[in-house]
Parts: sequence; structure tokens; C-alpha cells
Amino acid sequence: MITLLLADAEMEWYRSGDRTILLDRYRGGPEDLLTDTRRGRPDVVHSFLNMSLRSPLRGKGLEVMVHTRQDKLLIFGQDASVPADYLQFLQLLDPLMRNGSIGEGEAAIRLLDASFEKVVDGRKVLVFSPQGRRSDLSKVLKSKEEGWTAVIGGFTEGDFLSPVYQRADEVVSLGGELLTVPLVLCQALNALE
Repeated sequence: MITLLLADAEMEWYRSGDRTILLDRYRGGPEDLLTDTRRGRPDVVHSFLNMSLRSPLRGKGLEVMVHTRQDKLLIFGQDASVPADYLQFLQLLDPLMRNGSIGEGEAAIRLLDASFEKVVDGRKVLVFSPQGRRSDLSKVLKSKEEGWTAVIGGFTEGDFLSPVYQRADEVVSLGGELLTVPLVLCQALNALE
């Protein structure tokens, strides 16, 4: 089964005195960080996780990971979940950032330092991008075996910051414009079923 990777997600932490705080465009943060309109969007990560971690494909081995613009990697055990409520999700992130993990066994969520290159090292990479080749997504995804990672951009505008295209074995387009993360994820999950 393919691994779904939300890459360059606009979820980041900043230091304020002796505290580490999650940057959230809708709850505030330093103005110098929020001048770039794509930053401070943990809501995009939340929507991705709500759908992907609740997919029936998880029972068939679908792996889910999130890579952030700060080169943090969130890894989710097969039984891991996040709260459906956004505010509860934000509360979950504080102990995760402090401790590096929450939960145990297959319900664990771990936070590691990892560049995009390290995350996909030794894997085949399929990237969703408007710049890719228009294809029958169901055929493309079902032809992929173990060791493939399907990359969805974790941002609302612009393009990847990490060298995603340089590591791509295949780039697939779902249309000529940048689509929302939930829309790309829905199409990918539907094609995998």
C-alpha cells in the first residue's frame, strides 16, 4: 500500500521567551511570520489527518505522514488518530512538540527532525501537482506497489519549498490549477479503494 505524505505543510512552531508556540494564522502569532499568507496553517494539516487517518484504507496498511516547512516529520501508527475538533487537535500538538511522541504502540504519533530527502530516501515518489502529466488517477495509484510515497502539497498557495520535483519518479496532475488539500486527498483515497 502507498504512503500518503503531506509535504511542506505550513505547520510550524516559533519561540516566544522560554515557550515554543504553534503558529496559527487564525489564532495569532508574530506579524513578521504571518506576512507570508501561506504560513501558519495547521488547519490544513488537521483536515488532511481527519480524512486520511479515518480512511478504511488504514486497515489495509495505508501509511500517513506529515512533513513540515521546518523539516519536522509526524509519523502516525496504524491505530493513531487525531481529534475531529480543531481546538482539541491544537491542544494535542503541545505535548507532541514537548515530548516528541504521544500515545503508545500502534496508536503512537511521533515527531522527528527529518528533511524531505530523508523522508523519501529509498522510496519511489509520486507527486500531485498542476505541472504534472494528466492521467487516470485510479490506474496510476493502483499500479504502485510497496515503497511508493504519494506526495500532496501541504500549502494553500505557491509550490513546494523542498526539492520534491527533483526526487519525483512521477508527477501527476489532477487539473491545471492548484487544488485544495482535501480535494486532492479525496481523489487519491477514492482512486486507491
